[in-house]
Amino acid sequence: MAESSEVLATPWASPFTTVLKSVGPKLIPFLKTLGIYFVIFVPADRPSWFAVLLKCLPVASLGLFVILHGISLDQQHAFARKILLALFFSCIGDALLVWPSYFLEGMIFFSFAQISYIWAFGLEPPNFTLGVVIYASTSIGLGMIMPGLMLSEGGLIVGVPVYFILVTTMLWRACARVQIFEDLWTWSKVCSCFGSIFFIISDTVLGLNKFFVEVPDSQAIIMGTYYAAQLFMSLSVVNSHKAVIRVELESEVIDMGDQEFDGDSIPFEIDSFPFAQGSSRIRSSGRSVTWRNSVDSDDDELTLPKSRTQK
Repeated sequence: MAESSEVLATPWASPFTTVLKSVGPKLIPFLKTLGIYFVIFVPADRPSWFAVLLKCLPVASLGLFVILHGISLDQQHAFARKILLALFFSCIGDALLVWPSYFLEGMIFFSFAQISYIWAFGLEPPNFTLGVVIYASTSIGLGMIMPGLMLSEGGLIVGVPVYFILVTTMLWRACARVQIFEDLWTWSKVCSCFGSIFFIISDTVLGLNKFFVEVPDSQAIIMGTYYAAQLFMSLSVVNSHKAVIRVELESEVIDMGDQEFDGDSIPFEIDSFPFAQGSSRIRSSGRSVTWRNSVDSDDDELTLPKSRTQK
């Protein structure tokens, strides 16, 4: 009877510590510019180019973080490129929103950012039940601001609902990726989920403050949650590329679910995750497994010990 085994691919070192060591230094520019923004804190009713600089620097620093983490035209960095594009559009939107008269234009660029995020997160798995719940919940906020929105000038009566659809779709797609109960959640997916939640909180407070009722300390709440959103979105590029697992077979066949592959060494891809809970489980007839994973641009190769076998 052929041997079969189940291998649990898990890094030996502390994954969370590894992630912190990898991304921590690259986040220093963001943390410094974030601190400068809140220390100086130019009020929203005093628009200026200096206010634009202070407001845009943290997001620009996150763009630098994505670039430093590793980006190229290769398929493995497709996710990172889309996140970087979203940050670019967000930065332009930030600059325009400094002046209230450019609110619509700023919202248009943030719409482009949401489209980029949706593009990055994809449409699989659909999870329509979650989508219905999210749209129903966020519709409450839209309903609250509609009376004030009806009194606004320009194209806001059309633009705000369109943006609402986009940001809600972004929230849905980010949360649908997590799949906690299927044990398919990854560092990238969890970060994008948190980012989308902070994004919707920031936009909700902004909408309520502008079209419904004045929110105390609204600027601090809006910008604090907004920067948290962009931080988590940027962190989602960590381990967002595919990890390569190579199984060195002792027999000729490796069984991966409904598929069988022949050969001496079969490469395939899985979503990688730097926490033990999200470790990758594979089933094969071979007993020697090499797991190549990375929380940085350079691969770390871990060779696992031979697995237990069942006769």
